[in-house]
Amino acid sequence: MPYCWRMFEFNRRIFIGRFRDSSGSPSEECIEIHDEREARKWPKDAVKEFLGRSLGRFCPFASVTMPASLPRQHGQNHLKTPHKNFGLLNPNILLGILAWGCCCACVSCGRNNTILPQPPVDIPDGPVVPVNPDSVIEPDDGATIVGHVTSENGKAVKNVAVSDGHIVALTNEKGEYRMKSDKSTGYVFVSIPGGYTVKTDGSVPRFYSFTTQKAGECETHDFSLVPVDDTSYAVVIHADQHLAGRTEDVAQFRDGFIPDVNGTINRYRAMGRRVYSISLGDVSWEQFWYANNFTLSDAARCFDGVDCPVFHTIGNHDNDPYISDDWRSAWLFRERLAPTYYSFNIGRVHYVILDNVVYNNPGASAGTMGDRSYDRALTRSQLDWLAEDLATLPDKSTPLVLCAHVPFYKEPTLSGQTQVTRRNMIDMEELEGLLSGFTDVTLFSGHYHRNFAVESPFVKGMRERNVASVSGSLWWTGRSGYAGNHLCTDGSPGGYGVLEVDGTQLRYHYKGIGYESDRQFRVYDLNEVVIDRNSVTNSKYKDKVVEYADAYGKSVKDNEVLINVFAWSPGWQIEVTENGNPLEVTRVRAKDPLHILSYECQRLSHGALPTTTSTLMTQYSTHFFKAKASAYNTSLRVTVTDEYGRRYVQTVSRPVKFHVSMR
Repeated sequence: MPYCWRMFEFNRRIFIGRFRDSSGSPSEECIEIHDEREARKWPKDAVKEFLGRSLGRFCPFASVTMPASLPRQHGQNHLKTPHKNFGLLNPNILLGILAWGCCCACVSCGRNNTILPQPPVDIPDGPVVPVNPDSVIEPDDGATIVGHVTSENGKAVKNVAVSDGHIVALTNEKGEYRMKSDKSTGYVFVSIPGGYTVKTDGSVPRFYSFTTQKAGECETHDFSLVPVDDTSYAVVIHADQHLAGRTEDVAQFRDGFIPDVNGTINRYRAMGRRVYSISLGDVSWEQFWYANNFTLSDAARCFDGVDCPVFHTIGNHDNDPYISDDWRSAWLFRERLAPTYYSFNIGRVHYVILDNVVYNNPGASAGTMGDRSYDRALTRSQLDWLAEDLATLPDKSTPLVLCAHVPFYKEPTLSGQTQVTRRNMIDMEELEGLLSGFTDVTLFSGHYHRNFAVESPFVKGMRERNVASVSGSLWWTGRSGYAGNHLCTDGSPGGYGVLEVDGTQLRYHYKGIGYESDRQFRVYDLNEVVIDRNSVTNSKYKDKVVEYADAYGKSVKDNEVLINVFAWSPGWQIEVTENGNPLEVTRVRAKDPLHILSYECQRLSHGALPTTTSTLMTQYSTHFFKAKASAYNTSLRVTVTDEYGRRYVQTVSRPVKFHVSMR
């Protein structure tokens, strides 16, 4: 069977050899890997993920003698006495093999690969390339991580925050920083200051590097910044891509989302704005990492098609389901995409990426998937770090943007016409306390696969926008043979948010994939909306439709219209006129009838019951509005005005037919 090898750090010696059983005979079942920091036995197929996916050539081993003992790191138990007769694989030879293999194989999004059942989660591997290797900072104060932050021309950049996820250190006049780190996170990152950016690897910004020495030893990590004008810019904010090699998800992502988002990026660049992107998590789907041979690494490669830097947030589905530990289960996310929490600045706005998924996953072990359960909370160390990070901002009028996967507040409910908001995150009160001194705070989240917006009733000046999913209803309504549209469970088109920033002024709108930016709502003529037996083509399942039709199971001729305002937010106004006369508009909690027709009815037509999960089934939402006309055939003018004064207008010539192709 051919082997593929990947090397993360070429300044380390890697020893690879077959594991020997008690009789000293080579085992065909396992291979053991040693380097100067660890020794570990892995199943034979697992080695493919450790050293690569594209070579397909077995490497011969020579014979060397390993040291008698190996160090301990991060509190994990390692093999104390390695086996002998391991091959020493020279890094230069390995580089040549890797180069040859890359020429022989094309690694593309969606390729099937054998993946790692139980990864080396305690050693956070990755390239460490100091930008100023000749600089030396003497660790005379016991510092264990030191370095310089400079611009491209080597000029020192002062007052820049650098952190190991616990300590936050600021650079001095010389651009130097130092910290007494225990290296428990295994990395160090720079909080990119306003007026600068960093280089990317594909679409991933490289603002962090992995530690390489033992906890008590000092090491240097330098960071190079690129000066930019980021006074005016745009941030594309998207969530819940759920790429898993199923339901034509990769093709829909590649052919739908990628060209659409790049079109948006190009439009803003044509205006002279820089463009950035933030993913709110669940780029992958851990349930299918092994079943479909499509891991987070495969999903991450799909983002290389996004033509701007992408800052990533971890979601619950981005954790390894074979590991029952919150920190260790995020090993692949940290290796491929980012630390699980960090901060950066763009222009005059401070951004914080948080991990509010405590992935417990009881029952997990090597070869056994756990129940994938989690708590919606921040860890103690993360809250402590956030307090230090925010302390670096002396001006409390600095706009803050905090991003996490799980919503901070619950989806709102209605009491009459009043919106009711409740906390969702377990330790939300403590987070509110940390943020209460700031006057302009925007929270972004995903996870629910639908849009909602709330103002915090507990902290003045704080609001949350939950962004509907890129995947819509997990890519089902747009797959071949289904509705041919792409809808989220609240009826919003699958899409993403766009945050426009000018100085300290922020403006937001939602952009549906395949929709123009000014398409912010859909109008239903309820006289025409009927979901009954005729909505299902499979005769065996026609009688089931009554279980899913909700309020639309029979014809009702009340001359009402239902308006789905996708990204409605407090401060928006909805106006409906008939022949110039205003009609009364009432906010309601409702299900979107087009989504019922596009998912539940399509599943029944395909001879299957709809999957009863909130990310697939049509959900009640509160961004719906009703108005009643005087007759069935009058034209209505619907005007939606957002909180920034932007007006979106549609003339509705009734009757309006109800069908899956309506937009």
